Amino acid sequence: MQEPDSKKQQTEAQLFDEWVKKFFLDPHTQILDAETFFIDIYESDDEYFIEAALENYKTEDLSVRLQHDALTISVHDKSSSAKQGHPNIIERVIHFPFSLYHHQIRAEYAYSLLTIRIHKFHTCPIQTTIKIE
Repeated sequence: MQEPDSKKQQTEAQLFDEWVKKFFLDPHTQILDAETFFIDIYESDDEYFIEAALENYKTEDLSVRLQHDALTISVHDKSSSAKQGHPNIIERVIHFPFSLYHHQIRAEYAYSLLTIRIHKFHTCPIQTTIKIE
């Protein structure tokens, strides 16, 4: 039996709502929050937000990359690299239920909080690295 078109053609907002519920109910998310850094995800009428709690870092220690539906937050932990002789990189990869390539994305780091804003309606050329302000 074939599904009605309305079920096949879910909107991006519907996909996001279903995905974010699953994201927070996933025990793996809670483990990563404890072992790496805490992430919160929410939305407004115009944007999706990802917030990462990153204490005691500088903007240059952080990077945000995109690859289709995956957003990767990387932290170059220099405090432990000095002890071990090589950089310690902590990463979280967040897989969205849709491609992020053409969304306008901004990131800013202030008061130990990295805030990534993904605009729902404004588009831009494909970007793979997001500049952190």
